[in-house]
Amino acid sequence: MMLFHVPDFVSVCTVDCFVTLLETLRVHPKTKLVYASSSSVYGKGASVPFTEDECSDQPTNVYGASKRMNELLAHAYHHLFHLDVIGLRFFTVFGPWGRPDMAPYRFTDAIAHGTGLTLFSGPNGTAMSRDFTSVHDVVDGVQLAFAKASGYQVFNIGQGNPSKLCFKISDAHCSILTNAARTSRAL
Repeated sequence: MMLFHVPDFVSVCTVDCFVTLLETLRVHPKTKLVYASSSSVYGKGASVPFTEDECSDQPTNVYGASKRMNELLAHAYHHLFHLDVIGLRFFTVFGPWGRPDMAPYRFTDAIAHGTGLTLFSGPNGTAMSRDFTSVHDVVDGVQLAFAKASGYQVFNIGQGNPSKLCFKISDAHCSILTNAARTSRAL
């Protein structure tokens, strides 16, 4: 079971721990915080490509809601205590040592073990798209945020160019993917 789908786990790990961090920074107000948010905050009704000023008040999962809560808490602590808090919304980060629940790893594991894949479709049966972001680009974004950003700000860290799921993973994976058993299912 993926723990990011368990509400109690999500609220403790994302919201409660974030409040503890903000309270610590309140004691050390000259310390800048650059924290990880998520593209999951956008949820329902968001238009692609996402922009930072787009409404993100209808996340469609508990994880996205908890990340949005962190952004709202960061804004409140900035307003009340003048903290520098910079949120970075990451978009499907991939690279060495990635999370095993992410698409490239799930696909590779399914291919290696000859098991089936469930490919979700987007709105109206369209191919699912994601904005994949290299972990190296994420590192660059974090470093820029530390160096340049101040006050309360939220930035999207992604290409801004969603790609069809199977085409972005890699040509090699896609050619192998066509040989793997797969099923389709609407979200």
